[in-house]
Amino acid sequence: MINWEPLDELTWLRESVNRMTGRVVMVRTRAAAQMPSWAPPVEVFETAGEVLVRIRIPGVDTQTLRVEVWGNRVAIKGEATHGVFRRVVLLPVAVDPSTGRAVYRHGLLEVRIGKSQQIKPHMVTVEVG
Repeated sequence: MINWEPLDELTWLRESVNRMTGRVVMVRTRAAAQMPSWAPPVEVFETAGEVLVRIRIPGVDTQTLRVEVWGNRVAIKGEATHGVFRRVVLLPVAVDPSTGRAVYRHGLLEVRIGKSQQIKPHMVTVEVG
């Protein structure tokens, strides 16, 4: 079985047009221009009450920096001099998006999100009767 790669079809089409016209045709779509060009490493730490996500992104344009939290995922995207990046991080537990805080300092982005109340253990008092 061979997996179908749609981008291979576009490469074949471009090469065919180049052969027919005798010219090199370069096509760069707007979607391709916005595709991630690098993937900075991400660290994830878990404490009793929160999840910490750290990503080293020196030189990022803070005007393009976006952090989105939902379920047990964090998406971080932005632009730096060496290109566009987008990372979606799967967290070890469900979190409460409304508790998310992000700080960018000295090339390091730290995102802290409190764990979902459903995840936090709750001590139940045992009554002896």
